[in-house]
Amino acid sequence: MPEPTIQLYPSIRGLDREGWNALNQASGACPFLSWEFLALLEESGAVGEDAGWQPLYAILSGGGRWLAAAPFYAAADPRGQFTWDGGMEAAADAYGLSWFPKLVGMVPFTPSPLWRPLAAPGPQGFAHAHALIEAVAGLASEGGYSALHLQWIHPPFAEALAADGGPRWLAWRRQAYLWENQGYPDFEGYLSSFSKNMRRNVKREQAGIAARGVSARV
Repeated sequence: MPEPTIQLYPSIRGLDREGWNALNQASGACPFLSWEFLALLEESGAVGEDAGWQPLYAILSGGGRWLAAAPFYAAADPRGQFTWDGGMEAAADAYGLSWFPKLVGMVPFTPSPLWRPLAAPGPQGFAHAHALIEAVAGLASEGGYSALHLQWIHPPFAEALAADGGPRWLAWRRQAYLWENQGYPDFEGYLSSFSKNMRRNVKREQAGIAARGVSARV
């Protein structure tokens, strides 16, 4: 069997929807990695050349079929990454290096650990996912990017990559805040834990949103 090949595509519109979603379904069916959600990011203008997030969708193929797939983005600045790596940018600049553009694997504007390559479960699927990551890392180096950064990664994949990747990958340490429901029966119950001024501010913001005709539905 020939060696798998890697290809990058600038728009998910050029990729088979059913093939992409089949890999997503096999890897856990994350809605933020579905073909439809990624296409919506493009259609809305949230990602694209003018937005500072240029999509590059990676497909690892072999034996006439897709083995793994993942969304990557060429990031021109830190907007939407929730990593606040200005210190690294300054350090690189002090040594005459460029921190941007960098190639990023994450779900844009979504500071939640969701991102991972889409592949079948099990050791063979992880091998394909790992091969995709390594191939894209090589393309990032050849393409003039500072590096490949994997951000807000799905924890099981991050653990497997750290165990298998050796010294090639350097782990970032970050602090994140997690909201927990402390027995609030509804949003009004949650507001009851606020101070009077905080409750007034939240209600004013809600009224302003409602006045613009914006509503939310779960």
